[in-house]
Amino acid sequence: MGYLVCEKCGGYYELQQGESPDDFELKCDCGGKLNHVENLGSIGNNKKKMEKTVTCPKCGTENPENARLCKSCKKLLRIPPKPPISNKNQESKEGILKTWNEQSNGIKVASILGVCCLGLILIAGITGMFTPDKTTTNLPTTTNQATTPQSTTPTSSSSSQVEISVSYSGPWTGAIADSTGTRSVEGTGPQKFPLGENPGIVSTNFQKHDNGTGTLTVQILDGGNPVETQSTSAEFGVASVTHSF
Repeated sequence: MGYLVCEKCGGYYELQQGESPDDFELKCDCGGKLNHVENLGSIGNNKKKMEKTVTCPKCGTENPENARLCKSCKKLLRIPPKPPISNKNQESKEGILKTWNEQSNGIKVASILGVCCLGLILIAGITGMFTPDKTTTNLPTTTNQATTPQSTTPTSSSSSQVEISVSYSGPWTGAIADSTGTRSVEGTGPQKFPLGENPGIVSTNFQKHDNGTGTLTVQILDGGNPVETQSTSAEFGVASVTHSF
């Protein structure tokens, strides 16, 4: 590797691993020419080791390479590196997505069904708050039906009876929400759930509780006629319908 030696002031710099004379401007700070020699034995005793320096951009003073402040004007010679930006938010999002992807299909479907049920409860609650007149007028009608035997027979109420119909050969669970509140149901095979003559906004969803390929069909019936219908044949499939009366 060798040394760079100033022929004017006798200063020298020892080349480091990977450095070559071509990497340097062959001129000393004193103005003398720098010569490349393999050893210092041939240049006599008038020599001193040169250090790498950094020039102050404000006053031009030469300072040691590792100096942070100029020794003349005290100007900051180097700006400390900024701390790395935290990536905690990104790591948190990636962790949530990873946890969700690791769940089984059954758990994912159950989670979605739970969110749907919560949404139905909120819809039913808001409906009850903003439709007090309908609830008030329905109460006397319900009382008259309970006290009059003829009003509970299918022949007298079939023309305006609102019902939820679920049709599936296997097991299922569901949730029904109307102006009276929200309730959970479960069963096997086709069933119907009467809601009365004027149930307000009706929302319902049903889920297959097996991995069968049969079709689950959910309907809202008004006087026996379907007004809303949805079906699914997927494993653990979900069918949801909503209608306003």
